[in-house]
Amino acid sequence: MAKIKVYSGKYPKRIGDYIVYPLGDELIVRQKSGFTTKGLLTSPKYALCRQNASEFGLVSTTCKAIRGVLTDFLTKHNNLLVVNALTKKMRSLLVYDETHPRGARLLQTAFASNAAQQAILGYFFNPDCRLTVTVVAGNVSISVPEDLLNATGIYLGCSVLYLFFDFETLTGHLETSTWQMEKLHPAISFGVPDAIPDGCWLRLVAISFFSETDGEWLPILPEEKGLVVL
Repeated sequence: MAKIKVYSGKYPKRIGDYIVYPLGDELIVRQKSGFTTKGLLTSPKYALCRQNASEFGLVSTTCKAIRGVLTDFLTKHNNLLVVNALTKKMRSLLVYDETHPRGARLLQTAFASNAAQQAILGYFFNPDCRLTVTVVAGNVSISVPEDLLNATGIYLGCSVLYLFFDFETLTGHLETSTWQMEKLHPAISFGVPDAIPDGCWLRLVAISFFSETDGEWLPILPEEKGLVVL
């Protein structure tokens, strides 16, 4: 790579086998990489790029559909982080599809394995949430940050969700339990039903803070809204 220190008029975009482009207040000269759109589509050396792009596209579309079904229980706070984290998690699970070759691996095939099902347990849809959630013997235990414990009139709600999702049509629906409410204290515990409906793909627990006004529960602290895979 080189730099053009002095020039006048319109600079050339190419000089022999080199290209010229502006970077800040400088003109940079570097050798052509040989990268072309046609090469990306056909060249053997870009095979891995094509495989990654194919899988990434389908995973991204699938994750968008999943988020659409869960939208009422997902935080809108720092949405980009929620989107990227889920896509990254789902892409990592493609390794459990041992049926299809790289570039054609499918999430539905991966989730047919017990290993993938175990790997998603405990996944938190809100990476920014400060609540600590653990599940032991059918009980969901939640640790609340100390700065929230001194607040008055705040309750923590918990609801169990059953996600039914069709990977072929990218459609799904939820079955939900009623919200259980608890006054804040350092360690809160909720019971979770043992039975899981037939056809349920994921069982999750939704966690949200509420205030009570005239007998009505109003959600608050959206940045602390949590959704965890059980």
